[in-house]
Amino acid sequence: MKKLVSLMMAAAMMLSFVACSTSAPAAAQPAAATEPAAAEPATAVDPAEVMTISVTNVLADDSPENTALQNFKKEIEEKSNGRMKVDIYANGIMGGEMENVENVRNNNVTMTMAASSVLANFVPECELFDLPYAFPTVEVGTKALNDPDVMDVLNTAFAKAGLHFVGANTADYRWLTCKKEVNSLADLKGMKVRVMENQNHVALWTALGANPTPMAGGGQLYTSLQQGTVDAQENPVAQINNNKFYEVQTYFVDTRHIMNVSGWIVSTEWYDGLSEDDRAIFDTAAANFLNEAYTLGTERLESDKAACEAGGMTCLPLSDAIRAEFKAAVGDTVEKKIRADIGDELVDALLACVAKYQ
Repeated sequence: MKKLVSLMMAAAMMLSFVACSTSAPAAAQPAAATEPAAAEPATAVDPAEVMTISVTNVLADDSPENTALQNFKKEIEEKSNGRMKVDIYANGIMGGEMENVENVRNNNVTMTMAASSVLANFVPECELFDLPYAFPTVEVGTKALNDPDVMDVLNTAFAKAGLHFVGANTADYRWLTCKKEVNSLADLKGMKVRVMENQNHVALWTALGANPTPMAGGGQLYTSLQQGTVDAQENPVAQINNNKFYEVQTYFVDTRHIMNVSGWIVSTEWYDGLSEDDRAIFDTAAANFLNEAYTLGTERLESDKAACEAGGMTCLPLSDAIRAEFKAAVGDTVEKKIRADIGDELVDALLACVAKYQ
């Protein structure tokens, strides 16, 4: 009897062991399905192998560009599965535009944005962006500047300075602000207009009959307008609003004389060192970023104009006929100078692309 009981207990233990062995994998399935991929050591990214992309600019945190950069960061980090990390330094905390470009060239930072007047110190071909009345709309100008035919020629020029041209940053023309109404070419005669320290801009306003005065922007310009050192200035509406020029100027005039263009750059050494996969991730994210920044910038234009008007300024929308009068006064004076400086190839490529997108 005792032997029978012992045999029955042994059989029961054997069945229990088999049941436990066969049910364990089934119980583990849900846990494996809900565990995040990072929990698997084999797929974790070694921190020492993470590539950090540092992006610097002098713009405010809430600018269209820095807003769009957040999605640029997200896209790169997600598509690279964490192998690439993007750090953004806005508000000029890493230095001014000239310093930022030098830092990119020296591989101290990865990517930055600078105005065409700053970039021209390193890449003379950036004078292309100074062509007056070249773009019938900002949309056409943006497409033309980012067209592969133009980009190829630009990148050949940028490469000589150790730089890779990521793309053009656009959203608005430059507008004239002043204390007296401007409704015709005659109204500009003798007007002291602050312009950037750029000989092409000086030549443009001289041809329009004004008295151009090269000067730095920001606080110095505000004081000069306030004290009457200069009568007027020109900037995109976002800068007019951000610098509160509506406190010291009465009108902002839709002259559309030059499109406001900045360029995003990385070093050639860094760009050429990317793997084929990483370069594809970067290029796609950069293209998406530029498109979003342009869209946000054009959307914000109306709110910036409204803010200037709320601050006391009056918008003067010039007619096409008056703008044609301005354009005729300038003629090809500035274009000839630019062609003499940078040659015909890039200018011809740009104008052909403008015609293509009209």
